[in-house]
Amino acid sequence: MTNLLWLYDLSDFWFCLIVVGATSFVGVAGLVPARILLKRYLYKTGHKNEVVSYFLAAIGVFYGITLGLIAIGSWEQFSDVQSNVSDEAAIAGSLYRDLSQFPEPARTRLHDELRQYIVATIEKSWPGMQRGENPREVTELLSRFTDHLGAFEPASAREQVLFAEVQRQLNRMTEMRRRRIEAIASNMPGAVWVMVYAGAFINIAICWLFMIDSFRLHALLVWKMSALIGLLLFVTLELDRPFRGDLSIGPDAFKLVHDDIMMAPDQVPRATARGDK
Repeated sequence: MTNLLWLYDLSDFWFCLIVVGATSFVGVAGLVPARILLKRYLYKTGHKNEVVSYFLAAIGVFYGITLGLIAIGSWEQFSDVQSNVSDEAAIAGSLYRDLSQFPEPARTRLHDELRQYIVATIEKSWPGMQRGENPREVTELLSRFTDHLGAFEPASAREQVLFAEVQRQLNRMTEMRRRRIEAIASNMPGAVWVMVYAGAFINIAICWLFMIDSFRLHALLVWKMSALIGLLLFVTLELDRPFRGDLSIGPDAFKLVHDDIMMAPDQVPRATARGDK
């Protein structure tokens, strides 16, 4: 599977075209020698298309159900990772707002460091994840923010409660981040892919066993079957790598938090002034 990672660097159009083209080529190219062997060994031995149809229907049902379940599982994993990314960004926004209640100079310093981390996540983490990497410098920014937050000493009961809440939010964000990093290398085991590819070949090979006088008609039917299997393989491949390819999870949630919360005018002084009154 790792040998196919270069496909994710292509656009969806070319990715789909290559996968569907490969399965179609196997189907149509294999039909030529298959028909020669059929005419030589099977056409005179009571060969019946009905028997082949029964086997194709049975094997096709089993393979279709299996591949469908795999595709659904890949989609559920993709959705879980996407939801995790959204939650991580939302927690980062909540954390930034909670830090607005910290006294100076801790508030400005922690705001700046959290903003730098979010910017680095957008500009460095995501390109790295699309290559299957986790940039170390982004982790260092989060570690620096965590160290400076841990060094803060609450001076009142209110600050103690606020500090505890901020620590809780940071722990949740760190947990979500760890799940996101783990999803970079998360994919189906090789044994599953062997079953998927072998099942695809078996279904295509069964289509070769039909007795059809017209080669063009036979080739057209095999091509349609092969193209459909190729489309299913393309969707499964795309969903298997949530951070790679055109159909990948982007940093939109983090950009929204950065633009709407972290770059918004600071409302804390006016809120504090109202509280003082």
